[in-house]
Amino acid sequence: TKNWFLNTHTHTHKEKRREKKNLRRELPPAARQIQRQSRKTVDYHANLSRCIENRAAFRDFRDHSVIQPHIGWLRSVPPSSEMASNPASLACTNDVHTSINKVRSAINCVLWSPDGRRLITGSENGEFTLWNGLTFNFENLSQVHDGPVRCLAFTHSESWLISGDDQGVIKYWLPSIRNVKALQGHKSCVRDVSFSPTDMRFVSCSDDLLVKIWDFHRCIAERVLDKHGHGVRSVDWHPTNSLIVSGSQDQTVKLWDSKSGQCIANLAELHKNIVTRVRWNPNGNWFASTSRDQLVKLFDLRAMKEFAVFRGHQREVTTVKWHPWCESFFATAGADGTIFYWSMSQQEPVAVILGAHEKSVWDLAWHPAGHIIASCSNDWKTKFWCRNRPGEQLKDDRITYRQMMSGIAAADAYMAEDVEYGGDGTAVAAPAFSSSVEAFAQNAPYYSSAAAAALANQMTAPAQ
Repeated sequence: TKNWFLNTHTHTHKEKRREKKNLRRELPPAARQIQRQSRKTVDYHANLSRCIENRAAFRDFRDHSVIQPHIGWLRSVPPSSEMASNPASLACTNDVHTSINKVRSAINCVLWSPDGRRLITGSENGEFTLWNGLTFNFENLSQVHDGPVRCLAFTHSESWLISGDDQGVIKYWLPSIRNVKALQGHKSCVRDVSFSPTDMRFVSCSDDLLVKIWDFHRCIAERVLDKHGHGVRSVDWHPTNSLIVSGSQDQTVKLWDSKSGQCIANLAELHKNIVTRVRWNPNGNWFASTSRDQLVKLFDLRAMKEFAVFRGHQREVTTVKWHPWCESFFATAGADGTIFYWSMSQQEPVAVILGAHEKSVWDLAWHPAGHIIASCSNDWKTKFWCRNRPGEQLKDDRITYRQMMSGIAAADAYMAEDVEYGGDGTAVAAPAFSSSVEAFAQNAPYYSSAAAAALANQMTAPAQ
């Protein structure tokens, strides 16, 4: 009886396997091809490993080989952490993937996990969506708030996550997205949150005109800062000191001492419209502010004065994000769905993606490695953008060549402290690189030879 059972059981399994094989053969060729398709990915581990191997032998960027515009040089492209001396090569203009939730709703905020393995998005219907950071596929969906999620922030120790919603509720989360604590932080919408350098406290701002400093472990408000005359749209804690910067709908930017709760400076003349976002530079010496007046301004904390103004947006500037490795490079986005990349060494943008989204872009988030930037919008989409490969043709007409190349030329000339400008204010000749196509390959190695030739023609043309 035992042998009969084993023979019958084995025979049944063989029949099932045979049926599956026959079913695969019956599928049409198109269906079999879909099953074999691989998912897009941006794998940076090989280049990072190569960089670590060469770190002992290389002094700095001068020892890196010049990347030629050919796909064969892909393995030699250094990671973003090694390109801080060349901001023109950090612009992420290649649309890698577009992710859309099954339930269509606006995406208000995006945040990478500290290890870069996942991207967390907060939606208008109060959900967290987790996307894989390597293959960009959907991983998990959780209903976390009763109202729209407005802000997200990780602690510097990477142990906790906090979120704020439209109803004034602040929630504590573990990295596994398990809720630990919920508190009624404000009477109105929580617009922004930021942690102190020690993670012992965090600051929040709201439409109820208040900025609150919280004890993270005791979950109580230590200080309430109430000098703003209208709703506070953004707040950020200094990377190393006890300074807090806040931007409000009353068109002012204020600096606060977190220990005493006193307002140190009231920058009422910085913008002429609602301040939408303020962010400290990682070095702590200056901060960037954006506004509905279509301007991006940099304020130097040491000199206590504005030292740079960036113009280019045609509508409200909604967000700004500094690059994690290059302190002079940052990205901004606007209400017209456009993404700009800027370098502090020039007034012209390094790269522009016109119509990156169909509606307002609410937030940007750099990958911790700096090679990918994620954007979210009111058009329900979360998009992933990466750097172009060597020799890759830019097939997207939304990316403006003229602004990108003139920005690179101006950056190189700024470093050489010698530049000529045309009648429209753009750099047209840098004498040190006036007839060198290889200069473009060195300073912007991720674009095609056709783009390099176009830049050479522009740089050798006489000033108008």
